[in-house]
Amino acid sequence: MTGDQGGTTPAPYVLKPEKDYRGVRGWLLLLCFLMLLVAPGQRGYVVYNDLNVLFALYGETTLDSALVANLRIAVSIETFLIFCSGLLSLAGGLALLTEKHYAPKLAKLFWASGPVLNALLLLSAWLYFPAGEMFDDTAKLIGRDFVSSLLGGALWISYLIRSKRVKATYETVPAS
Repeated sequence: MTGDQGGTTPAPYVLKPEKDYRGVRGWLLLLCFLMLLVAPGQRGYVVYNDLNVLFALYGETTLDSALVANLRIAVSIETFLIFCSGLLSLAGGLALLTEKHYAPKLAKLFWASGPVLNALLLLSAWLYFPAGEMFDDTAKLIGRDFVSSLLGGALWISYLIRSKRVKATYETVPAS
């Protein structure tokens, strides 16, 4: 008795040749989908809501005028940063999909920018909102987004660094 079932020995594990890893498929395709559709869509929704808040603030007469001015500045800063993040996501996703050699760097920049963006939003809220309930509620929301962007960024940056498919698709070998 040899210990194997059915009398056949399993074939040894064979690695795929590097050329088989090349191309935008699998997890890399999911990353492109996230960067081309999901992230810009989410950021577009935030920008849309921010613009509605800005337009509502221009007609506001019941709040303190200094608070309204600070809210306008804070929401304007947030809108600008979120819009830039959406553009970076689109650029990175398109570069990944079209297999540009610089695409992984651009994608890593996008995923690393999430926690930085949230830190800037928190700083903006701290500078322009008075201490109290409004700042506390805003800080909780931004803190939650900071943690999720940190985890998502760590996951996707790790994938971009370690993936054989990413290496095979985007790394260029100098001609000898």
